[in-house]
Amino acid sequence: MKLRDKRNTEERYLDNINYYKRTIDNWNREIEELKQSELQGIQMHPNVTNMEVIEGFQRSIFLNRISLLLATYSVGMEIGEVKSEYLKSIEALFHTNKNLNTDYASFLWLLSIAIIFDMEDEVFYRLGDRIKQDKLNDYLVDFLMHSRISSWERNNETFLWKRPYAFLEQVITSAESGDLKRSETLLLEYLKKKWYRGNSDEVWYNDHIVTEKSKDFPHDGYWSFESGALVKIFKLEDSDWKELQYYPYDMLHHEFV
Repeated sequence: MKLRDKRNTEERYLDNINYYKRTIDNWNREIEELKQSELQGIQMHPNVTNMEVIEGFQRSIFLNRISLLLATYSVGMEIGEVKSEYLKSIEALFHTNKNLNTDYASFLWLLSIAIIFDMEDEVFYRLGDRIKQDKLNDYLVDFLMHSRISSWERNNETFLWKRPYAFLEQVITSAESGDLKRSETLLLEYLKKKWYRGNSDEVWYNDHIVTEKSKDFPHDGYWSFESGALVKIFKLEDSDWKELQYYPYDMLHHEFV
């Protein structure tokens, strides 16, 4: 395998992947035990219901699925395997009531990858149901949804997270006006100067530095999947972007085997 994100080693990425898989399996077993207890009318915890505990496990599984997806792509696995992990991440989202407003970045990744992978319309309709349920009002999400579901209205003029995503409005409006060269220039600026620094409030920011010292906060990869989605939508020229930091080039230029 050829590493896509070289801020970690293949060995440590694989350690992360194995850890996430074991942890998810353990949580799924506990969920099944709790469901059986619920059927029998037995509450397993004194201060919280079985269903509340199950929901907590489902949220943790979703977060670990996202980390597993990132690590699988970062370590250099085949895109078919990455897509398999992506589908599991989507299902994990649909099994939790986690409000999308509380983890905007993860949802944006899932929506963007759905566009990159040309997922079926059903996936977008299901994502749309969650957007409406959680009242996720955001310019970028509306634009991405509308790119696949033409009936989706672009009602929101503001960004839920202005930093760094508001800069992408210029990329979108330039492309929509027909100035693809300017759109490409702006997207390059976003990737090189805006995206990573603009995510400084995220829990994963600079985790590659911590990874060098400890395994407690392992680095799974830094990727601007929304940039890939915009390239896909507008058919922007990215032939020179293969080694561009944070840009998921291989995900857009893949062949499933």
